[in-house]
Amino acid sequence: MVETPYEILGISKNATPDEIKCAYRKLALKYHPDRNGSKTPEEQKNCEEKFKKINNAYTKLTSNNAYSYEEQSSFSSFKDTISSFFESFKENPDGLFSNVMYDIKNFTEYYKRNSEKKELAQTIYYNINCNLLDVYNGAVKTLDINVERKCTKCLGLGKNLINQTGNCCSHCNGKGLVEKKESLVLYLDRKQQTFEKKGNETLHKTRGTIQVNLLLKEHTHFHAYHNYDLMMESSFKDLELNQFTIQHLNNEIINLTPFSKESIQKVPHKIKIENKGLLYPVGCEKERGDLWIFIYS
Repeated sequence: MVETPYEILGISKNATPDEIKCAYRKLALKYHPDRNGSKTPEEQKNCEEKFKKINNAYTKLTSNNAYSYEEQSSFSSFKDTISSFFESFKENPDGLFSNVMYDIKNFTEYYKRNSEKKELAQTIYYNINCNLLDVYNGAVKTLDINVERKCTKCLGLGKNLINQTGNCCSHCNGKGLVEKKESLVLYLDRKQQTFEKKGNETLHKTRGTIQVNLLLKEHTHFHAYHNYDLMMESSFKDLELNQFTIQHLNNEIINLTPFSKESIQKVPHKIKIENKGLLYPVGCEKERGDLWIFIYS
């Protein structure tokens, strides 16, 4: 039996775009060929095939979800409104002509507003503080925000679409816009993340973008260095007292090759420990950056 893209990613058919992205991220990290180099050739081949299936499934789902769930809901509301349009004929046949003229006017206004090419609404910026350990571990967190969306009951017109009784839309109080909760999935191994069509929506502008900047909190011993490297400073005396071992961010004990103070020719003396830095984006040749130790006399 052929697996569906949802089954491959291990998610339900009702999964939101953020849930799809989160599931893809976890599986891609698990089966990426660069992370399975220590396995047998047969296991590496299986991981590679699995990785391809995961990528194909994600591509299919994201291309099929070009419109957000609110937009789909809006279209569904539009269909319901059409149904109500015909139902109103049965309920009030005497007012048929006035209802028809009123409804045609509303639908003409709706079509005119939505057929015109719109500008993007203003970009929203968020600065989020995060600690270095979460960034090192590639932690995933959720940011819940409130944004404005076009009312799905009146399609942004601010008034009842069917018949003239109670002209103001009760759902949005005539504003044409309502407040909605939006959940953004943040991957803390990225310094900046952009979410298109997740920002505010106005009556005359389409949904804008949300940009999230991650701000690193200062760590006592470790610091971000270049793009994906880490660095720490130490004195030769401290290294000697600790028997040339250091405790990494995740409490891992790293053993250094002992050396004498006299062998230090240049201060600071730099030692590079490969693949002990921050996570590279998925798809890069290396999994992590490097850890640099700056040793002062």
